[in-house]
Order: sequence, then C-alpha cells, then structure tokens
Amino acid sequence: MTITKRKITTNLILLFCLFQLSSCNERITTKEGNKTLYFDVSNWAKKQSIPSKIIKKIRFIPLETNQDNLMGKINKILINKDKLYVLDIKYVKKILVFSNEGKYLNSIGSIGKGAGEYLSLNDFVIDDKQNRILILDAESRKILAYSLMNGIFIKEFKINFFATNFALLDKNLIVLYSSYQNSNAGDKYSIAKLDLNNNTYKWFLKKDEYDNQIGGYFNIFHSKYILYTPFLKDVVYKITNADVIPYATFNFGENKISSDKLKKIGDGNLPALIRLIDE
Repeated sequence: MTITKRKITTNLILLFCLFQLSSCNERITTKEGNKTLYFDVSNWAKKQSIPSKIIKKIRFIPLETNQDNLMGKINKILINKDKLYVLDIKYVKKILVFSNEGKYLNSIGSIGKGAGEYLSLNDFVIDDKQNRILILDAESRKILAYSLMNGIFIKEFKINFFATNFALLDKNLIVLYSSYQNSNAGDKYSIAKLDLNNNTYKWFLKKDEYDNQIGGYFNIFHSKYILYTPFLKDVVYKITNADVIPYATFNFGENKISSDKLKKIGDGNLPALIRLIDE
C-alpha cells in the first residue's frame, strides 16, 4: 500500500498506525495528562510506503460466486467464528455469508418496506453475545436485528436521526456516526450513543469547520478499541461506554490544510477538495 497524498488530515492516511502501534516507524510519545498518542508525520514523503512489518499475515480466500451472490463491491467484511460476513451496499444490497474457505452459505436481509426489510443497507455489526446481527438502515432510520444462526428477522429499533455507520459498545449500547441531524436546536454533533433498552441517546463531539460530509460512510472502526476518525481532522477519538476522548493526534506541519480553505469547499464537494489537495 502506498500513500499518494499527504497534504490533508484524513483517516485514510494514518489509521493503520492505530492497529499495530508497536510496529509504526514514527516516534510515539504519551502525554501524561490524557494518555494521548502523538504521531509526527510532518516529514513524510509524497509516496510514503506503509512498513511491511505492520502486516503480520496475508491469506487469499476466493469467494464462491453464483447467481445469488454476484457482488459489485465489497464495502465491509466481518469475521465471526468460522464465517465471513461480506457487505455490498450498492449492488447486491445484502450481507453475504461465506465459510472461512470461501464457500457461499446464505444472505441476510433484503430491500423492501415490509417487516424485516430495509430501504438502505449502510452498515452492520455482529452481536455474538446475543447471537444476532444488527443492520443499520439510514434511509428508514432504524436498526434491524437478525438471527446470527439462520438470518431470520428478530426485531427493529427506531432512531430519529440520519446515521451512516455504527458499532456495538455493550450488550444494548450502540454508538453511531451521524453526518447530518435535522434539528432546530442549533448545535450539530458527530457521535450518538443509543441505549436500545429504552431508545434514549446522548450526543458527543460538537461539529466544527473540519466536519465535512466528504468523509464518506465508515468513520467508526473497531480494532483493539472502538475509534472515531474524523475525515479532515488531525485527531482520532476513542469511544468508551462513558465518554468520547482523544486517543491519538498527528502533526502534519505545514502540510495541514487551514480551516479557512476547508470552509470554502462546502459539504460533499469532492472535486473542490481534490483541487485543494493538489495545490
């Protein structure tokens, strides 16, 4: 893997360092107050290669294909026990289940307006403690639960805001990333924690000029911890049951794009952002 752009703070550039911190070539220091990790990448070259020693093992698994599971694009893969769960958001619009050898087993969910169906399939998580898989439907503003054993629909949970990806914090505690809230309160936030027991939620991290919808779908990642990576910021947040706190910061030096320039590109204007990077 090669990094071809460095004049922007983006979760695509440095997230790999958070998975194998001990293998990262950059110097890491810990600030005594809040235990925030610090990465100085101000001297990275334009084509900075990721150190090969970060990758411990590579295994290629050919996925069986037939008329029921032809995929256009793989958006996300989760591994649970001896099965692979593959998300195709745009084309198949299903979660396809394979054995760990690549044999196609079944699919979970389908497009529609009936019980157990969704209008959009944006993300999914596996809740192996309760033996279920949760699917996020941003368009219908709901989370659907299916049996992990046979894919049968169990129940759904309504949410009253637009969210594009999520993670499971605890048994019935969900954290969601929201790029937009249709609210008259004035303040907008990025992270919501939803208690599925009583359908109550709390908001964290007020949005500012660096919060831009160009970031795409997957801003919440689950590795050793659950991490939130804003697309245009130089900080990664750790999400716990109680709080959302800075976990790692990055020094981009003079290559960091100023907030004044970012304000001018507007939400979702990807061509303008690319031109800004290439300046």
